[in-house]
Amino acid sequence: MKMPSITPKFGKPDGSAPLVIASVKKRIIGMRYAFTSGLSASSKSAGSQKFESGLEQDFLTLLEFDADVLSYESQPVTLRWSADGKKFSRYTPDVLVHYQPSTKRPSTLFEVKPQKILCRDWQLFRPRFKAAVHWCRSHGYSFHIIRDIDIQTPYLTNAQFLLTFTDARLKFIDVALFENKKQRLLAILFEYKFSTPAQLARLAADTPEQSLDWIPFVWNLLAHGHIGTDLKVRLGMSTPIWSLRDG
Repeated sequence: MKMPSITPKFGKPDGSAPLVIASVKKRIIGMRYAFTSGLSASSKSAGSQKFESGLEQDFLTLLEFDADVLSYESQPVTLRWSADGKKFSRYTPDVLVHYQPSTKRPSTLFEVKPQKILCRDWQLFRPRFKAAVHWCRSHGYSFHIIRDIDIQTPYLTNAQFLLTFTDARLKFIDVALFENKKQRLLAILFEYKFSTPAQLARLAADTPEQSLDWIPFVWNLLAHGHIGTDLKVRLGMSTPIWSLRDG
């Protein structure tokens, strides 16, 4: 899913563009961030990824859930830029995201900021973002700003919930049984075309009492995109779902 974000517009590169030098030295999380900073486990990165705020952590959750995302890295590069070639300033964007080749989307540097802070301190951020746009253009990347109003939505709530039902989380179940249950659910949904999680579980179960045993498998299929639904609306047992199979 392509998340809404802002792409700053600074015009085309010209002689007034800042001098930008990049290094892979990562910023150190200071004590002022201690109450919100931490590490987020990831299946799409080499090791856990740092976050400096709850908002950054939420964004990493969306990246982890997004099937279009191949990999991502937090605080990937520090940019040093100068408007006059003498005095340099530093800026470290929050996350670099690489997308699946099939999406044909360029790798993107993201800055994660609350809308209120962006509006309040725009003049402070503007030269940093201009340097980032200039550097990204020279490397074939994009630079986007993503805000709290883009991140903290029902889609995030659904992503947080469904990530607890991925194959990796349910791997303790017998593999053959796991696949048989999922295929049965998909076959039933294909027959009915439309349903709800509660109804689909009841149809798959031999008795009404056993229907609860099927619910985790319904969530698993939704988590991996094998069942259709509107993830912009908060999920529930009566949420409309539909088959994605042709025919």
